[in-house]
Amino acid sequence: MGKRKDYLETNVVREITFSTFRKTHLLRDRECAQYVEQSLFEAKRKYGFQLFSYVVMSNHVHFLVMLNEPTPISSILSSIKGSSGKQILKHLRSTNPGLLNEVAIVRDEKVRHRIWLPGGGYDRSLRDDQSIENAIDYIHNNPVKAGLVNTANEYAFSSAKEFFEGDFSRIDPMPRLSRFG
Repeated sequence: MGKRKDYLETNVVREITFSTFRKTHLLRDRECAQYVEQSLFEAKRKYGFQLFSYVVMSNHVHFLVMLNEPTPISSILSSIKGSSGKQILKHLRSTNPGLLNEVAIVRDEKVRHRIWLPGGGYDRSLRDDQSIENAIDYIHNNPVKAGLVNTANEYAFSSAKEFFEGDFSRIDPMPRLSRFG
């Protein structure tokens, strides 16, 4: 199997999803979810991409971005996964070491813990306004479909509330691809 291409297109909205190792529900822990959210915003500042929506679920993360500069998605993911993974591991070692058994692997006779599923996850380009709107709705409604909340803006680890209230201090307004014509 060949290596996944790392597209560097700017002015293209990308829907990215990545998961915890073995789909373990590590992110049910509020602090762990906060670490992912913080790492996403750190990556946004570091790489200067636009962030239109996101949600941190118990075992996966979705987000929608547009690159302003040609930046490998793998670099963005490495930044988010690396930073949050270290914090999650440290937190779980002190608060819930038993949960770490679910993400333990043995390599060279040493037990290691893997927080994230290796690789780039799911990545697709969205090329029209309707696809972007559908992706934002899908991302924001993930917690509702999972039965965690009644409405999307009730979920703490999502951009839904900010999006619906028009608060674009942390996320960016929804793009209209037609303006790039």
